[in-house]
Amino acid sequence: MSSRTVRRPRHLALSLVLAASTLAIGVGQAAAVPNDLASLTDRLEKQNAEADIIVDEYNAKQEQLDATQRQLAGLKTKVAQARARHSLLQAQVDGIGVATYMKGPGAGIAAVLDGDPARAIQGIEVLDVIAQRNEELMVQYRTIGQTLETSSAELARTEKSLAAQLAELKTKKDKVEKVVANTEHLVAELRARERAARVQRTSSQEYGPRPGPGDVKIPPVGGGAGAAIAFARAQLGKPYRYGATGPDSYDCSGLVGAAWRAGGKALPRTSGALRASLPVVSNPQPGDIAWTPGHVALVVDSGHHIAATHTGDVVRYQPLRSNAIFLRP
Repeated sequence: MSSRTVRRPRHLALSLVLAASTLAIGVGQAAAVPNDLASLTDRLEKQNAEADIIVDEYNAKQEQLDATQRQLAGLKTKVAQARARHSLLQAQVDGIGVATYMKGPGAGIAAVLDGDPARAIQGIEVLDVIAQRNEELMVQYRTIGQTLETSSAELARTEKSLAAQLAELKTKKDKVEKVVANTEHLVAELRARERAARVQRTSSQEYGPRPGPGDVKIPPVGGGAGAAIAFARAQLGKPYRYGATGPDSYDCSGLVGAAWRAGGKALPRTSGALRASLPVVSNPQPGDIAWTPGHVALVVDSGHHIAATHTGDVVRYQPLRSNAIFLRP
């Protein structure tokens, strides 16, 4: 009897301790999840900022490579045309040389002088014309030869430059792929943590529900800016992909460039080139460009922009960044 009386309190005490411990662990885990989310979100934001700059460098290098390839194509055409012209002139020069060798250097003059004096005068005039034409031919021959030599040397230098640029682009691409993989890993982890914590994020936040054009109401804007904004709005929900300029996916400058093409203006490809070429304004208007290092977005109203966000996310309507500089196309 007494033993039962003693045991029950011990079992009860042990149960209370276990329950309290379980509760404490549960509370501790619940408290840790938001902290983990905050830390993970901070890591992701830093990763995205790094990715913006690396992707912009990659895009700039790709632009340089494209320009070199166009230059190379033009040089190849120029060299081919010069080579064909040179071959034609070479044949004509060779023909003059053969005729002179066969008839002798004074054959033409001798033939003219060996006859009627009146006809001789006409013959001398003909010889003068032939000599002038031959001289012009030789000038053309020498000139096109120099052009061919110069163009061929330039072609060789450009081919060498292209090879170096291809190697550098591969290095840039490898770096981009690495940062993209890291970002994708962080995005997947963040989403898993959010699901576990049952965190509800609004549609204006990154990595939330995918928006569509019907989800955003934008005050009407006229002119080229209005056309650019309408284009950007129609891309809401499309995935971000580095180096992409549409129509199925975009990176940040790819979206801004495509939007302003719809608005009637051609803009530089990269955020760095946009910053260097467009005027800075202090009173942003719809259609202006919100610039931060490595990233650009299209201003659509007094407090928001539309941007192709980052790897793992989509084109979104978002609040303007507090550190943005505004550029006017």
